[in-house]
Amino acid sequence: MYRDDNSNTGWRVTPNFSIHIHIKDIALLESIRDTLSVGKVRKNSSSTAVFRVDNIQEIQVIVDHFTRYPLIGFKVSDFLLFKQCYDLIKQKQHLTPEGLEKIVALKYNLNKGLSDVLCEAFPNIVAVPRPHYKFKGIPNPYWISGFVAGDSTFFVSIEKSSENKLGHRVRLIFGTCLHIRDR
Repeated sequence: MYRDDNSNTGWRVTPNFSIHIHIKDIALLESIRDTLSVGKVRKNSSSTAVFRVDNIQEIQVIVDHFTRYPLIGFKVSDFLLFKQCYDLIKQKQHLTPEGLEKIVALKYNLNKGLSDVLCEAFPNIVAVPRPHYKFKGIPNPYWISGFVAGDSTFFVSIEKSSENKLGHRVRLIFGTCLHIRDR
């Protein structure tokens, strides 16, 4: 959302879905784009690439995909809030002050929440609670490979150590870093 003096509400609402990854995996983003037949892939910085869908008709493909193939983890709650926003936009409710406030209330608990600008512009907004998520297990062992591709690291650590004659310790590390809510 950003200010737009040409809009009846003074705001422009633009839903978007994006995946940011290291530039060396840009072919993966291109494959996702080609598989879904929506979105654009571009270099985002010297080290990152992004797949982004921001066309309102193409967002429907994203919503349909995650409805058909549900996410695992607390990102499900973000998707459900996003879908509610999308449904309001499809019904053109974002063009009314009431609909805009509903979207701001949903955005309050979506991903990073409201920016300082939105908090200042909508000081009386009551957040829509995040949908409850209960982990029910991993439905398919192959899911782990896809998850690791997006959120994990293989790492070799070489550290000084007084515990051996070489004066160094080598550790092989596999790690996944997520928000504490996905513990």
